[in-house]
Amino acid sequence: MLQFRKHRYVPWIYWVAVVLISVVGTLITGNLTDHFDVLLQFTTAVFAAMLAATFAVWFSVEKTLSIHTIFTTQSEWFYWATILFTFALGTAAGDLLAEQLKLGYLHSAMVFGAGIVITYGAYRLFNLNAVAAFWIAYILTRPFGASFGDLLSQSHTNGGLGLALDLADEVARQLMARDGLAAHARDELGLSDQLAARPIQAALASAASFAAGAGWPLLVLVLAPRASLTGCLVGGSLVGLAALGILAAHIGRATKMRSALRILLWGAGAMSLTAAAGALFPAWLTRTKLTSS
Repeated sequence: MLQFRKHRYVPWIYWVAVVLISVVGTLITGNLTDHFDVLLQFTTAVFAAMLAATFAVWFSVEKTLSIHTIFTTQSEWFYWATILFTFALGTAAGDLLAEQLKLGYLHSAMVFGAGIVITYGAYRLFNLNAVAAFWIAYILTRPFGASFGDLLSQSHTNGGLGLALDLADEVARQLMARDGLAAHARDELGLSDQLAARPIQAALASAASFAAGAGWPLLVLVLAPRASLTGCLVGGSLVGLAALGILAAHIGRATKMRSALRILLWGAGAMSLTAAAGALFPAWLTRTKLTSS
């Protein structure tokens, strides 16, 4: 109740509340499974439904699920109920994959960790809604942490590494302090603020590229003799494609000859298909239909 009495964010009070609620959520799932023999499939489904219902009621009342709009006691109750069901669901889902479905702690942690990375990439690269991205990642952190913790602390016979609990706790603390997820996204996936998508820049670059690509055939069309217009246009286009292949190979540090030949072959094939389509459906047929209509 101390958290509800505060009208501002107090870090130590907030994190104590998070830790205590996480313990309660974990114990609820653990007791249902270990002492009452409730199937993990059932607890996972029930807590998922309860979490979804909490989100639905919260959104219907507040019209948003953003944590930046939690200013009233009512919205804070919604928030802490969501956290409780998140930890209960995460514990059930993590144990379901690792133990019930025999996936193992390592592979379970990899599945949930991949989900977090995919969510982060969707937010950074494809403009996934920030509130949705936050809650998806938040929900996935619980089973990810649980699976990773079990991997460190469980015995070898149970599929873990058998580390002492104090050593496993220290490893988890160091990972949290160093922000391992951000380091993985930055160093291995190339996702960073400097490399984030810039829509305006991309649009201008695409426009310039298409304009330059269309300008070369037009230049050949203007300068070529009318008697050999078709041959000059085909040859000029192939020369332009080869030049672009060499330039792309130079920028990407690839083999220039192979890149030029690949683009030449595909370009020639595309032009051949276009010419074949023109031969099968000649222009006079179109004009005849237009005239008759």
